[in-house]
This record gives sequence, structure tokens and C-alpha cells, in this order.
Amino acid sequence: DLSRRVCARAWTTEFADREAAVRVITAIDIAPWLDDAPRPDRYGGQVETAERRITSALDAIDPDGRAKRSIVLEGARQALAEAEQAADLVVVGTRGHGRITAGLLGSVSSWLLHDSTVPVVVVPSR
Repeated sequence: DLSRRVCARAWTTEFADREAAVRVITAIDIAPWLDDAPRPDRYGGQVETAERRITSALDAIDPDGRAKRSIVLEGARQALAEAEQAADLVVVGTRGHGRITAGLLGSVSSWLLHDSTVPVVVVPSR
């Protein structure tokens, strides 16, 4: 649900000092067992549709384009592990799976809270 993830982005742009660099990373996870090196042209417009939805949501909360935006074709854990190396703080939203599903699938926010080398803020949906 895109609205849950937008809450973290909105919180970040409201919280961060005007002079702070803000980077927004959105990971579009394409099943790794289907493709070792995902390319947008292999997915019949689905990636472009997702990118338009994401860009529209970001434009609504960051109309000035203050945040540097990246849309990557990889899992959230991989994208965040790479991004946190250059970050002072990582802010993530919750997906809302609940405890049992998160336990079975793995929770990105739980993983970050345990393994991140920088402070982590988990923003629940409003």
C-alpha cells in the first residue's frame, strides 16, 4: 500500500532541517528467482506504471523536489543496506503485515532496527 510508505517520506521532509540532504529510495522488488538482472523493459509497462504512481505520491509531499529521488529495481533490504552507508539517519514506513506475517516473511523495519549501523526511525501509517 503506497499510502503507508508515503507517511515515512512525509515525516522525513517535515522533520529534516531545510539544509539537510534528503534522499528518498523506493525499491521495486522483482522476484529474484525470475530475473538475475531485472530490466524495466521486460515487465510490459508495470515498472513504468509503478514509477508514475511513486513520482505522483512524492510530488504531493515534496512539491519543491527537495529530496533526491531514486527508484531502484531491487529488494528493500538490499537498497537500504547500500543507502545507509552514506546516511546519518534512515527513516522507513511500516507495511502493516502484522506480527505473524512479518515473522514469516521478514520485516525490513525489524531487520534495520537490529542490523543498521545508523539510527533508524520507523514511522507508522497515520
